[in-house]
Amino acid sequence: MKFLSLWQPWASLWVSGEKLIETRDWGTDYRGKIAVHAGKHFTEAERHLCFTEPFKSALERCGFNLPGALPLGALLGYVTLTHCRRMVEAPHEARRDERVTDKERAFGNWQPGRFAWIADGERKVLETPIPMKGAQGLRQLPDELAVELLR
Repeated sequence: MKFLSLWQPWASLWVSGEKLIETRDWGTDYRGKIAVHAGKHFTEAERHLCFTEPFKSALERCGFNLPGALPLGALLGYVTLTHCRRMVEAPHEARRDERVTDKERAFGNWQPGRFAWIADGERKVLETPIPMKGAQGLRQLPDELAVELLR
């Protein structure tokens, strides 16, 4: 199983299903389960973002009423990546895909040339996040953590 480190609040939003599409400046041919890791990085600007809509409501639905409650430096669960598409149109033209809602647009960077990583398959949120060191890129999850995650 692969894993991807994301900053909060995007990590919790993606693994929970509040956010279906992760936007990246690089694509992947990989399809299947991706473990979602929350990095330790959490700036004041990102904390402030948690108090704005649609982030505030989405995080509350995930059980996070305050940014300080978001887990950092931990494996949160997994999503199932089903598609990865290069964005070739302006964000306002992406309405043809019903998954690209106003909320989804607020959660990502939709500039042409970037990639939409679509996780609209099976997902799992761990009840207790597993502390783990993150890494940049799509990396191989250690086997012992994959086994624990899939339990």
